[in-house]
Amino acid sequence: MKSAHDAVADVEASILEARYAATSVRKRVNDWMSVSFVRVSKKVTKDMGMDSNEAVQTKKALEDTKEVLGLKKQEAHCDVNSGIRNDQFSTSGSMNRLWACSSVVSGSVTAVGVRQMMYNLASENIAFYDLSLDKETSIRYDDNNLLSLNLVFETKDHIYGFENALLKYIESFNRQHQCILSLILESFNFSLLATSSDSQHQRIYHQDYCRLDIEDSPPALDTQFYEHPKTSCVDINNPLFLHQRIENENIFSQMFCQPNKCYLLEKSSCFGARERFESNENNVILLSKDFHALVDALNGDVPGILMALKSYSRLPSKETGRFEVEVFVEFFETTLEEVYSPRLKSDSLKLSDLVWSTPLSVENVDDFKFCLTWKTEKTSEQWIMMGRREFNYRQF
Repeated sequence: MKSAHDAVADVEASILEARYAATSVRKRVNDWMSVSFVRVSKKVTKDMGMDSNEAVQTKKALEDTKEVLGLKKQEAHCDVNSGIRNDQFSTSGSMNRLWACSSVVSGSVTAVGVRQMMYNLASENIAFYDLSLDKETSIRYDDNNLLSLNLVFETKDHIYGFENALLKYIESFNRQHQCILSLILESFNFSLLATSSDSQHQRIYHQDYCRLDIEDSPPALDTQFYEHPKTSCVDINNPLFLHQRIENENIFSQMFCQPNKCYLLEKSSCFGARERFESNENNVILLSKDFHALVDALNGDVPGILMALKSYSRLPSKETGRFEVEVFVEFFETTLEEVYSPRLKSDSLKLSDLVWSTPLSVENVDDFKFCLTWKTEKTSEQWIMMGRREFNYRQF
């Protein structure tokens, strides 16, 4: 018979083996526990005797490990037989410690895409719907037009991850919308949630987002009529709106605003040989006021969007008499891409992280190339000053 020391060493090795197997091959955890733990427990009893204190303590450690592995299996949220994701989370047995998290954000009802972004953040940080509320009201606007978030999390780590992501998004949003819009995190609280043994919580996914009627309402008066001194607007009946716009047409009706003229070559630079570009329509792209603020950094220190020429046709279209152009649209950071890329025209294409392409048509492709190249170089210089050294669009 082995010594007690050797038996304990064998048991410790078995515990390490069990933890490794549970982590790397989770699908087989049930079979492993049903065989391996029984075998090891019998070995402890046989080698050391049931009267040994070391044997009793070691056996208890094995049982505790088995319970932990059982909890890990529940946290996986998957069907081990089919491999299909299961978004129903059960709190039966010992898995009944959940956390309820409530937070309130003000200033978002007049902004496009904020509530949708909350679904993205909740999905990325493994949030669940609160069973005490309807699914549609877990992320909603209250009677005071405040964005109310009532979520459930499994661990504090998930809560802290969500809080950090939320604060980062608010900081980025406010940096890009100074003087126009401002988000404020009014409150952020969490506490232990009492749940019944058979409760089931459903995961939140970004595709759960559905637009509310309140999100189609006109923005508040103090933001609706704000215009930066560098902006000028055109009517939606202007041909430029049809041919030189990168956003969906419905964006302008939803935001109750006219398209802004974004001059690629700034008017202040249109002198001497470049004077002809001051009133040249090939020097213009039409944008919503939010997109214009991002492209020209009207409300921040750095442009949030860089545009560059991707390709163009050698001959004008027979139908329109215009040259077809593809333009790169690269976002400065992921948060901006998540919020604003859904607003690009429906025939825009995502090429890589942060990079999209969208079609335009212009009357004079040479003039457009000159002006857009000037804009690309200026934005690139501003990005480099802010620490951006790589430009993803250049790989294409």
